[in-house]
Amino acid sequence: MDNRKLIDKSIRITESESGNITEIMPRAVENCMKPGTFIITPIEVSEEGDMIEYRVGDAAHSFSKEAIKTGDIIVEELPFVPQTVQSKPSCNPCRNCGRC
Repeated sequence: MDNRKLIDKSIRITESESGNITEIMPRAVENCMKPGTFIITPIEVSEEGDMIEYRVGDAAHSFSKEAIKTGDIIVEELPFVPQTVQSKPSCNPCRNCGRC
């Protein structure tokens, strides 16, 4: 059984027959007290026998290695950069939480 964790990459899985695209990214949560600092849950890649599984938290996608070899499923590793989503401050009065 082979296990590894991906923090700096995202995975794009394309099903050739249907054209469905699934993107799996590490889960990044910005620390509200320290803007620009992230807590990242990595993608866990598990290989056991003929099966490969990509898991982030509770979401999991698994398929056979044979599907990759035959081209039924295309797996690409892409760079991952956490994106900040700034929320507009609505705190009145200010409590110095660092959110804005």
